[in-house]
Amino acid sequence: MATSLAVTFSLNVRAVNTNTLDLGTVVDSINKTFSDSLTNGTTDNMADQSWADTRTLAATSEDLDLGGGITNGFGTALTMAKIRSITIKNNNTTSGHTLSIGGATANAISTLFANTSDIIVIKPNGLLHIEAPTDGYAVTTATADLLKIDAGANTVVYDIIVVGTSA
Repeated sequence: MATSLAVTFSLNVRAVNTNTLDLGTVVDSINKTFSDSLTNGTTDNMADQSWADTRTLAATSEDLDLGGGITNGFGTALTMAKIRSITIKNNNTTSGHTLSIGGATANAISTLFANTSDIIVIKPNGLLHIEAPTDGYAVTTATADLLKIDAGANTVVYDIIVVGTSA
């Protein structure tokens, strides 16, 4: 059975700022949509692998192995060669319950996190989306394939979606 992947990203930012004056109202608005799509394949602007999960970390961290340690919805082990996008949503709303992304002490995805001190913190109810549809972030099995996610001293539930290529 052949599988095929089609991916669409869309982020809409809408902000309306109003200032009520004596004889009228001044409105400053922003309405911007960022969108992209990937077709099935392994070259630029394409993807052939996706993985999604809701995960719980109880006062611990985990190293997700994107070079062979994850399984898709069909039960197939995925070995990503390039990451086209990573989306992580911190589902906790309690102040201080953050997620630290990056900082693996060994085998980190060095094209995304060059040093162990490269860490992005997702605050409660926050969202991180990183996208590189053309070049992607290279993953090297066994030497540069780990994505560290750390909940610190808290229990944090998060959603993660990773889209990439097998070659």
